[in-house]
Amino acid sequence: EEQKEIIKQNAKIGKLILNSVCDEIKAELKDIDSAQLMLKRLSRHKVKGKNMAYWINELDSIKTNKEEGIYEVIKRLEATFEYMEGEKYFLKEDDKMKYLHNAIPKSYIRRFTYEEKDTFETIAKKIKSDLNKIALYEGWKSKEKYDHDDPMEIDMVRKFKNN
Repeated sequence: EEQKEIIKQNAKIGKLILNSVCDEIKAELKDIDSAQLMLKRLSRHKVKGKNMAYWINELDSIKTNKEEGIYEVIKRLEATFEYMEGEKYFLKEDDKMKYLHNAIPKSYIRRFTYEEKDTFETIAKKIKSDLNKIALYEGWKSKEKYDHDDPMEIDMVRKFKNN
């Protein structure tokens, strides 16, 4: 029974690894049954001092459970994708979308409808725009555009009125 569970977990991790790499590397890994051996093989592929397993772990670690953290998650994903592309390691758009989808709360991401032409960049832009509106209405700060420095903003007017 325990052995079956180990085999099941190994298969699950192996699928995750195969779904996280480009086609060229996927072809190299497809005949390997052990997830541990896949990770060893990935460690041979260097990306400016970082190996493929490092980047997969890095992308998998970018997550938030709160709407207030979504903007920061998107910035981290953008920076990671940009760095990887600069080093000639490219992810497919579907993979980028999967990382975005898995990184932010399901209750939030389900607000958006996807079209076939949508890319990570277009969805990230829509989310940032939405977050700026939420920040405006609910009073929490979006790290990109919305700061509460406008003296004509309704919250600032209230502060002056109450003083």
